[in-house]
Amino acid sequence: MAKKPAEKVEYNYEGTNRGGTRVKGTIYALSDTHAKSSLRKQGINPLKVRKKPQPLFGGAKKITAADISIFARQMATMMQAGVPLVQSFEIIGQGHESVSMQKMILGIKTEVEGGIVADQDRSLAAIVAHRTPHLPKYALQRIALIDCWP
Repeated sequence: MAKKPAEKVEYNYEGTNRGGTRVKGTIYALSDTHAKSSLRKQGINPLKVRKKPQPLFGGAKKITAADISIFARQMATMMQAGVPLVQSFEIIGQGHESVSMQKMILGIKTEVEGGIVADQDRSLAAIVAHRTPHLPKYALQRIALIDCWP
């Protein structure tokens, strides 16, 4: 049985860059160790790396039809521009205003990074259907057509 790929978590960090200036930000990583390693590769000496706290009372708003529409348009633009699929998910996910959309898009990206396997129904359409149960059936059919693209 295939092991479920680990999901990246959002971490807040503080550190210093190569010039000695203090920097703050967020980074997605599998663990705090991975986050620190990634920051060092970017030239940032991490001083504090902590999991981003979750809101106490929900916090994330629902995904709307407008969110899905914007996401679809952004993905179409990225694909027409020739941007690789995983990189497209990363760019769109990081830039989205809605926390719930960010979580959904970056979750899809993480699963796609784990590999799309035809014999285990791990197609792009299956991954998206798993992550977005509210997506209309016709949208999933359009995504399934992308899987068949040469």
